[in-house]
Amino acid sequence: MKHNDRDQVARLSDTERDLLSLLGQGHTAKSIASIRGMSEAAVNERFRSARRKTGISSSREIARIVAAQENRHEEIGLSETRARCAETNRPGALLRASLHRRWKISMLAATGLIAVVMFAYQTTGAETAAPKPVLYSEKTTSAATPDFSALHAEMAAGVADPAWSAGTEAALSSVYRRTPAFAEAIAKLDIICTASLCEARGVSRANLSREENSALLSVLSWRELQEGATDQRLQFIGQKSSFRRDRNDNPIGMSFTAYWRRVE
Repeated sequence: MKHNDRDQVARLSDTERDLLSLLGQGHTAKSIASIRGMSEAAVNERFRSARRKTGISSSREIARIVAAQENRHEEIGLSETRARCAETNRPGALLRASLHRRWKISMLAATGLIAVVMFAYQTTGAETAAPKPVLYSEKTTSAATPDFSALHAEMAAGVADPAWSAGTEAALSSVYRRTPAFAEAIAKLDIICTASLCEARGVSRANLSREENSALLSVLSWRELQEGATDQRLQFIGQKSSFRRDRNDNPIGMSFTAYWRRVE
């Protein structure tokens, strides 16, 4: 990478780098907006800001430079060296490096993922149905970013389906808990299902870096699941996230909320 390239991308903010990193992984502005809980217009505005700062006319070219810089840092061990210098005396430092490596592997594997299969059980009266495979996929029914306020309001007003909600909560929880390094990365996860909608709320552990949280979100977004399955019972609607901060405005963890729609 040229010295001038390094100077140009050095002007970018952490948020711009994060979004450009996702762009470099093959995501579109629409999919990035879904992962980060932003509007597509806000994502495109960040890309315009990055182009103004760098003087480069192509967002994908900037993303390529950012990716090359990240790869160079990994090759020469800068990321782990900085972590060791800053956190030599902090417990879990080696674990965090391990988590990051495991998420990297998981994200590469996700590109070939076909489906996540779960089993839901329904009981109607005295008759118990046989276990039925349930396929979960991420797709949107419109080009618009999900209205998370409306989804939250729908959850608050909804009522549970005794024959479906509890079993689906357990099944969806099982899907999340199969995420690589889930126990080490997630401090809390709550899943609630009404008769038609499920809400998954989670909080990452406070000692994760922004880069590790970004990797975690990519793993949790289920972007490569099978579409068009004939036996779907849940459809991924969208996910938003935000960083919690202390009184000095330092990030101390990340919260995320995802919504899944029941499909008959």
